[in-house]
Amino acid sequence: MKHEYCHDYDDYICTDNFGNLITPVYVTDHFASMIRKHRLKKLRFHDLRHSCASLLLANGVPMKAIQEWLGHSTFQVTADFYSHLEFNSKLSSADAIAQALGACNPDTEEAGSRAEDNKPTSNE
Repeated sequence: MKHEYCHDYDDYICTDNFGNLITPVYVTDHFASMIRKHRLKKLRFHDLRHSCASLLLANGVPMKAIQEWLGHSTFQVTADFYSHLEFNSKLSSADAIAQALGACNPDTEEAGSRAEDNKPTSNE
C-alpha cells in the first residue's frame, strides 16, 4: 500500500517525508539516538539552546537580544539564567575602574618600566 503525501502542513518547515508534522518529542528522541549512535558525549537536545545563548553572550550579543531570540517572557528570566556568564562585561567593568583609578595598561612599555622600578633589589 502506497502512503499518500499529506498537504495539510505545506506551509510548515518541520514535516516528515509524507508531509506530516514532526513533533517536538520526535526531534528530542531522535537527537538522543544520534548521540548514542555516534558515541558522542551525552547531551540533551535542550542543552543546545543553552549553548547557543552562552555563545551569543560570549560574542557580545546584548542580553535583551538573547531574551528575544530565546522567547523568554521577560528580560529577568534571561538574566537569571545567563548573567553569571557575562564575563566580557565584567572584564570591561574592571578595565573601566582601573582606568578611572589611573592604572596603566600592562601591555604598554610604560607599564613595564614602572614595574621594573618597583621590583625589590637584592639589597632590600
